[in-house]
Amino acid sequence: MQNEIVVEKYNPGWVGQFKHLKSILSNALADLDCTIEHVGSTAVPGLAAKPITDIDIIFEEPCERLVIIKRLERMGYKHLGYMGIDGRDAFNLSENVSTLISNHRHNLYVCQDGCLAVQNHLKFRDYLRSHPTEAYNYGILKMELAKLYPNDIDSYVKQKTPFITEILEKLDLTAGDISSICVQNDWEEEEDTNAI
Repeated sequence: MQNEIVVEKYNPGWVGQFKHLKSILSNALADLDCTIEHVGSTAVPGLAAKPITDIDIIFEEPCERLVIIKRLERMGYKHLGYMGIDGRDAFNLSENVSTLISNHRHNLYVCQDGCLAVQNHLKFRDYLRSHPTEAYNYGILKMELAKLYPNDIDSYVKQKTPFITEILEKLDLTAGDISSICVQNDWEEEEDTNAI
């Protein structure tokens, strides 16, 4: 089924997939001042995840945003806009993209440095990387929820939100930031079902 939620045990090959995609993206953006980060569950060693690589291209200067978007479009990415999340543009693949890119399922975002979406991705990732027991427990929860709600992304997200919120409360985020991130996480999970 197209929208079935599949969570797999950690695969060390996910890092290689990210490095492959990062190499292609880095070549296309080499003259720009941006960083390319592996975020999401596949970026955390030992964490079970949907086998979809999440990538943030992070830029500092606002003028670089449009340049990055145009270059990604020339590579075959389709710009989807902010999609309700300030400071972050989402992308999908068009049909004429290189198989070097399309053979790897991924979510691609272009983000303004310091925006809440970037803070969420990096802080949550780094926390789980430095707390392997909590990462393992999060993975177990996700696998259980994927079995309980294999075709119901809304319930899957709703049931894992308390775990996410508990971790976010340990980080240096305001209550308003945490509330916004929970809303964003709901949106990102919906996007993941149509990952490129």
